[in-house]
Amino acid sequence: MQLGLRMALKGVRRVALWVVLSFVGLELVYLVAANGLLASGAIQRASRTRGSAVQLDWERAYSPWPGRVYARGYRLGLDDPLGQFSLTIERAQFDVSLFALLDHRFHASHVRAEGVRWKGLVKVPAADSAQARVAAFPTFDGLASPAVLDDPPPLALTEAQLDGLWNARLDDVDARLDELWVEEYHYEGPARVRGSLEYVPLRRLWVGATSIELDGGVLRVAEHLVSQAVHALVVVNVGPVDDLAGPGPRLLQTLSLSFELDAAIASLAAVELYAPSLEVRGSGRVAARVFIEQGKLLPGSFVQVTSGQLDVGMAGYQFSGAGHARFAVRGATGAPTVRGVVHGRLTTPLLGAPGLAAALSDVSTELELVDRDLTQGLRIAHASATLGEARITQTHTLVARMTELVPVLAPAVLGLGPLVATGSAYATPEYRLVRLKRLTLGEAELVGAAVDDGAGWRGVAAGHFGFVPVGLRLQRGVLESVLFAPPSWLGVELLRTGIEPQ
Repeated sequence: MQLGLRMALKGVRRVALWVVLSFVGLELVYLVAANGLLASGAIQRASRTRGSAVQLDWERAYSPWPGRVYARGYRLGLDDPLGQFSLTIERAQFDVSLFALLDHRFHASHVRAEGVRWKGLVKVPAADSAQARVAAFPTFDGLASPAVLDDPPPLALTEAQLDGLWNARLDDVDARLDELWVEEYHYEGPARVRGSLEYVPLRRLWVGATSIELDGGVLRVAEHLVSQAVHALVVVNVGPVDDLAGPGPRLLQTLSLSFELDAAIASLAAVELYAPSLEVRGSGRVAARVFIEQGKLLPGSFVQVTSGQLDVGMAGYQFSGAGHARFAVRGATGAPTVRGVVHGRLTTPLLGAPGLAAALSDVSTELELVDRDLTQGLRIAHASATLGEARITQTHTLVARMTELVPVLAPAVLGLGPLVATGSAYATPEYRLVRLKRLTLGEAELVGAAVDDGAGWRGVAAGHFGFVPVGLRLQRGVLESVLFAPPSWLGVELLRTGIEPQ
């Protein structure tokens, strides 16, 4: 009995020993095969054999057990039909199928990385390649710059070509970033990315509950220093979206996002990238909380920009002063609105008299969008503006100009100023209305309105030039004066022009 038990235990120990030895053997085989594969350069060579232009390399990588990889000096560059990006990582660990890499499939999970630098862009049509913002996109070694879409477009790729492109999936990512450069937006400083994503070029995009946190770094837009301390948190979900050859609204329809930002603005000059005719100088502060669900802005979203010192120049006009603007979505059914207020001094080339400087106060604007649906684009329903007061104290150049038109009488009536005006404007995509509530200069005064419904400006104004009642009629760009206009003339003419008198 005891002899049989001892023999049975001896057999169990022998089996256990063989199991252990087998596992050790398999681990040794894996260590040799996997680390030999990592050191051989076969994966790097395979990455360059077909499909996308891929640059894949690392300084050192090893795998202590199946699936787990530790890497240093990891570098990945990709040029696919829609975009370019590069990723460098100082240190990383992740679980991955090494042999799937040989088939151009990268699926990693439990990714932990430090010292990450990411640069990326979406390719632009050739017609847009000369834009100033495109010149500020990141560049990549060995790749064309600027990065333009292929002709024929990516939609023309065959199934075999699509099968040859790299695809990637990352799950449970937690990465510490030092740099994030997306097109013309370049952030350097502490940042953290957590989440998951899948990307199959031209076929599929999925971003699952991914957060991006910027923690006080420097933000540049092109060569402009925008902020020296950006604090922002973005949480985004996208897709899954299939058929990326022309995603457009399809991507927006699946987008859910929350975005919080607070930053001092060192310079507003980056606005010039998007409005080349403007010259902008100034600083301020921006704060934002934006919420989007399936491509629709949610109530409570806002973006607020304040500038205590703002200088803007365009086509001979120069404004210096302060401004405040706020974009907000109010109420469950309310359309998004933009409201702004500026105070300052405007220099204009009015009536061919350059250098006229007007002090502006209580200039307010409001713009309302059609709805909260971003998939339809930002469509303007209507916009309005109110001029609390414009005051020109030095009017000698204007009086001299009017003297050329009305000798002797103009200096006597207009005097030395000031010119004071107040008015308002209202506009839709099809209609524009401007009201001159009151304009006075010396012994002259005018009130009136003008409208443009797409066929050209027409309007009327009336008042007095000294003791002489006058009326002005504008019709398709032609100005006609009416002397000794009776008191009822303005109201009648406004109705004939299609303008409701105030």
